[in-house]
Amino acid sequence: MSQLKLNVPYPLVAIIAQQAGAKEIYWRESRRSYTGYVAEVWFDKLPSKFIGKWIEVTQQSILVRNIENLGFSVSIPCTVPEGHIKLTQGIRNHKRTRLEIIA
Repeated sequence: MSQLKLNVPYPLVAIIAQQAGAKEIYWRESRRSYTGYVAEVWFDKLPSKFIGKWIEVTQQSILVRNIENLGFSVSIPCTVPEGHIKLTQGIRNHKRTRLEIIA
């Protein structure tokens, strides 16, 4: 049985991630995501609190990747609110561009 495809808004992902101690949160376009976007969330240690809260809120499991020398990464399909965006350098990898929503 396949999982239900939720249209989770990026701000919800960001709030849960901030409460769980995420070090970096941003969204990016993704050709592999059914929404066209994913929220990228980075943690310094295994994000057990985030995983627990995510499952509680969405009833969906998530994949956590341990990226050597960078930390733990979670990519979650999300929807992105309309508005302006600001491009800045990411703190973990200076080659990656970070997107911030400006309300």
